[in-house]
Amino acid sequence: MLRFVRRFSTKDPQQIVKTAVEQFVECNGNEWQQVQFASLPLKFKIVDQTIKLSQKTITNSELSELRNATELAALLQNKFENEPYENMTAAEEVIARQRDKLGKHVFYSQ
Repeated sequence: MLRFVRRFSTKDPQQIVKTAVEQFVECNGNEWQQVQFASLPLKFKIVDQTIKLSQKTITNSELSELRNATELAALLQNKFENEPYENMTAAEEVIARQRDKLGKHVFYSQ
């Protein structure tokens, strides 16, 4: 059973993955967390729907490591946590992440 789901405004990875999983697997409660990606077609459907709902990309190397829905939710959580640094250079990211330790006199200029 395939249901249409619009993009989420939420950044809750648990809810996003749960919604994606429940479109392809019948689950009750938290059973969605136990869904294994043993079937490649199922894995790709769930990951594709997760990408659509979250508007986040998942690389091939990340995709190959995913074995279940819980790992997918953890990966998505990591992507949301790193979101402020997505468009920064490596140097800018280091300074931004260490802002409290470095002080205000340290900055990056191109």
